[in-house]
Amino acid sequence: MASTKAKGQKGKKGRRPKESIETAIPYALGHETRVEILMALNEGLFTAQELADRLGQTASYVGNHLRWLLEDGSIEIGRKEVRGGTIQYWYKAVEIPVYTPEDAEKMTPLHRKVTVGAITQAGFAEILAALSAGTLSEPDTIVYWDWYNLDAEGQKELDAESHRYLDRLREIEAASTNRRAKSGEDSKSMLVKLDVFPRARKYKNHD
Repeated sequence: MASTKAKGQKGKKGRRPKESIETAIPYALGHETRVEILMALNEGLFTAQELADRLGQTASYVGNHLRWLLEDGSIEIGRKEVRGGTIQYWYKAVEIPVYTPEDAEKMTPLHRKVTVGAITQAGFAEILAALSAGTLSEPDTIVYWDWYNLDAEGQKELDAESHRYLDRLREIEAASTNRRAKSGEDSKSMLVKLDVFPRARKYKNHD
């Protein structure tokens, strides 16, 4: 997501040009193989061969998708080693540190946009993969969206409530970890995605 170039036509030898954040993310999420790659890299570092084995594809096929994702800044090189005269690469998801509101205030607009883009891409890769696998439509799944028309005070209250919600999730996970340490119970990965932001277009009140 680090590129700021506008979308253009394919360059020489089939190479795709660098994309803007707005076009790189839909491209990254626009193919099942790229979605599977992004979801795998959310979990850790993988080589092209390891990803190919995991996806049941050839290394050259997966390598093409990796190259395009890397060129767009959608993924990163996590590690590299020289083996037998060749360089072995391990790929990873774009690293996203935890930022406080104070940290975000100090960022440039582009830095904030790149950070939000990386988070959005990672979350939607998981959602699309779950939709394909059918886990997103299980009976106990919670899926919800809406918008709320708020004054300045309401916006502050929503922000505070969102932070309390995230703190509570961390408490729930810590308690689960402690219980599993005693019981030996396996864990189940549950995706929670929270987005709170002003809408891109204004709309007359629907109160």
